[in-house]
Amino acid sequence: MEQNFLQKLQKIFLSLIIILVPFIWLPQKFYFSSIGPNAISYVLLISLLFFIYEYYKYGFKINKTIFYFFIIYTSSQIISLLQGLIIYPYYDLIDISQLTKLQYLSDKFNISFNNNITIAIWLFIRESKNIILNSFYFCFIPLLFLYLFGNDRQQGFSFVRKSILVLISLLCIYSVPEILYLKCNNQIAANILKFINPFLYDVSSAHGWWPPLLWDYNGGQLRSLCPEPSFFCIIAALGIPFLLNTIYKNFSFKYIFLFLLFVFMLFMSKSRTGMVLFLIEIFIFISFLLYNFNKKNLLFIVFLLFSISFSMLLNLSIPNKIPNKLKQENKKENLITYIDDNLMSTVKTDVRTNNTRFANIVTMAKVGLSKPIFGVGTHLKDAYMIENIPEFAKKDKETKLWIKKFKKEGLKSNFPALNQYVFVFAENGIIGLIIFILPIIYIIYLIYKNSFLLKSFDFITILIVFIGQLFAMLGHDYLMTYPISLGLIYFYLNSYSESKNEN
Repeated sequence: MEQNFLQKLQKIFLSLIIILVPFIWLPQKFYFSSIGPNAISYVLLISLLFFIYEYYKYGFKINKTIFYFFIIYTSSQIISLLQGLIIYPYYDLIDISQLTKLQYLSDKFNISFNNNITIAIWLFIRESKNIILNSFYFCFIPLLFLYLFGNDRQQGFSFVRKSILVLISLLCIYSVPEILYLKCNNQIAANILKFINPFLYDVSSAHGWWPPLLWDYNGGQLRSLCPEPSFFCIIAALGIPFLLNTIYKNFSFKYIFLFLLFVFMLFMSKSRTGMVLFLIEIFIFISFLLYNFNKKNLLFIVFLLFSISFSMLLNLSIPNKIPNKLKQENKKENLITYIDDNLMSTVKTDVRTNNTRFANIVTMAKVGLSKPIFGVGTHLKDAYMIENIPEFAKKDKETKLWIKKFKKEGLKSNFPALNQYVFVFAENGIIGLIIFILPIIYIIYLIYKNSFLLKSFDFITILIVFIGQLFAMLGHDYLMTYPISLGLIYFYLNSYSESKNEN
């Protein structure tokens, strides 16, 4: 195969990586257990094979910074896992039935695998494989940006923007029947969703209820192609800055309509994560426009505020009409109640899932503090968490469900990560956390060296996306949106450094 053809193929793969971001929980019949349910994983692995083939046949320069980081990032997690297995005090909670493949070998060859050393060796092999794969996913996306676009910032930015517009369009198309169901209780739309959703994820496959066939909780929330509303909002934080960038450069009706519909969907999600991320990104956008004040920027600010207000009021003027599962009286929403329920509620510990989230984060922090240097090891946090749950959380319904599931299924069930930074600290300690945030520190350093870029509208768009993903990890583990944003901003900044070196 010619090198030009290979690179065109890799651009298709990169575009698919962006477009397939919502498909993170594929039904079990569609994925291999050794790779996982995230659709992007398969695209990345295929892309890697072509990458290796091209490198072997044609040879090209690989970014040393990313390569060295991959080695350090992977090695630190494997070391953390090794020491975690050595000191692990809960082997009595692990049954061979929880390790499906080990049980298969035991049954097939009639070998007894009951001692702790055998289980530890098996877990080390299995989790080391997962660490290498996850580290590869994390590092290969930034590498693809540099490999495909080199120093051509405009081509790279335009390519990502087009892919994100396709992603946004797909999210909007799917959500047409979702909007009809939530706003009108249209049963034809509900039947369409019931037909499609089992092809997107295994319904009620986690914790006995998640993800539900239809998201009827909290009076109905929009989630689009994603398993839950917060996932949709994290993806929206990736897409909205690029959509605004497109409108700023090309003030056409189709992009304005797409923005109005997408923001309307965002308000329908009723996600506190979404509201906070949206406000942060819009605040930075307006601050940039005011800092570089001119007539065009003033008009764009007016358009932006009007569009957001219109989408918000449209959402409030058409209340959801689906039956309330809790058999409670549907509360009529106005602007004040919406803000109180979906924005101000983020700082109230006794509202919605806040108590559960706070308990989860506090517990993980306590687990990390119990082994602060290397953490407790990858995928070994859950038994520690049961021992560290604070008193105020022991009566929480969701927390009790997590405990019950873990005691019944062991390593097949786990506590979700509701803060990426605390999650890394718990599993890999302060060393792992420092290594995880090293790319963020390096990006800040590169921005400082190239501060003139803060006057560029394209760079500000990328920076807002990156900041949005950093904030998203405060309330969630990272989605592939973070490596995409990291890869894009690193590519953009690195291209200037490379240009300076060449000159």
